[in-house]
Order: sequence, then C-alpha cells, then structure tokens
Amino acid sequence: MLNKSNIAKIALCLSIAWILGGPWLLTQTRFSILDFTHTGDIGSTIGGITAPVIGLVSAILIYLSFSAQIDANKIAQDEANFRYILDEFERIKTKIKKYKYYLSNRAPEWGTEKGSEALITFSENIYDFFELGTKQWIYDGSLDDVYYLLSGYSIFIAEDKRLSLSKNQRKIVELKIWLYHAENVKKTCDKIALWTVDNPGADAPAYCHKAYEVKMLALSINYEIGNFTASFPSNNL
Repeated sequence: MLNKSNIAKIALCLSIAWILGGPWLLTQTRFSILDFTHTGDIGSTIGGITAPVIGLVSAILIYLSFSAQIDANKIAQDEANFRYILDEFERIKTKIKKYKYYLSNRAPEWGTEKGSEALITFSENIYDFFELGTKQWIYDGSLDDVYYLLSGYSIFIAEDKRLSLSKNQRKIVELKIWLYHAENVKKTCDKIALWTVDNPGADAPAYCHKAYEVKMLALSINYEIGNFTASFPSNNL
C-alpha cells in the first residue's frame, strides 16, 4: 500500500538511481540519444542531467516532511482532545451521582434520593403535577438544579461533535455516552419529554417556563444520543 512514507522511499531510491546511472545511460550506451560532444566538461554535463531530478526529489521530500509533521500534530491534538473529553465525562457522571432530590422540599427530614434515581423521582413528580393535577409542590430550585445539570450534560455531548478525534476515539467516546445514557439518564429524559408544559405564555408562573426549558433540553439530549445509535449494533435506546 502506497503511503507517504513509501512514496518518499521510492522517490529517494529513484533519484539515487538516476544520479548514479543517468549520466552513464545517456552518454555510454545505445540509448544515448543525446549528443554531448558540444557540452561542457563532464562535471557540468552530469550536473545538468541530475540537478533537475535532485531539485524535484528535494521538493517532494520537503512536502512529505511537512505532511508528516501535520499528521503528527493532528494525532497529538486528537489524543489531547480524547483525554479531555473523557475527563469531562467523568466530571459529568460525578455531578449526576451527587445530585440530590428531597422527597418533600417542605419536609427535608422525609429523606432524599441521589443520582439517577433522584432524577427519575424528580421527573415523575413533576409529570404527576402537570398531567394529573396532584398536589405535589413545585420547588423552583429543583427545576433550576436539573436544568443546569442537563445543560452541562448537553454541552458535553456537543463537545463530542466539535472536537477533533480519530474515528476509533470518537467511537469509544460515543459508546461510553450511549451506554451511560441508557443506564442512568434516558428514563429521566423520557419522562420529562412527557411533561404537558408546552411554550407557556408570558403570564404563566416562573416554574412553568423553567419546566419548559428543562423539557426542551431533555428532548434535545435524546435526539443527540439517538444519532449515536447508527454506529452501534443495537437500537434499543
């Protein structure tokens, strides 16, 4: 397979062969179709024959050298991006793991839930409030917390598309996100997507506007994660 390294080796070998054999081939064999009797001394003749080839090969080697440096820089940048996005992934997972939701904001002593289970409980309580008209009290702070949590999660997903990564690195990152989402976040986003709070008017309570923003985030996240599934063998998300 011809790659830049092989091309450089071939060009170098051909140039050496030409430098060593070109003058002899053109002056001392039956293939000598040029008349050198009226040229300068042998050094000038050889220089005139080989100089264009040497110049061309030098240009090719310089180009290949710059190309190799560009490729090396891209590999280094991809590796740095890969480490960065994996670190960000761990940070997002830690934030979700530390998320707390009070089972009753008016009575914190009733206990709390943490992590993905807390997110599911939160989304179900808000769903019941909007859909079933329950007396579950809406706490704006909880909506704010989930909004910022999902915002960070959404931005992280977008980073995967923005950053330069090799094909294998991107597949690793997207598979990690896909699996984590399926196990820890998808149920929450699915439930939030069912909230019956659609584009509230200006006179609607503040929590309705915040709930609508959270719903739009959940829909966007599910859509972006759905785009990952084309690369994987299962479409169970």
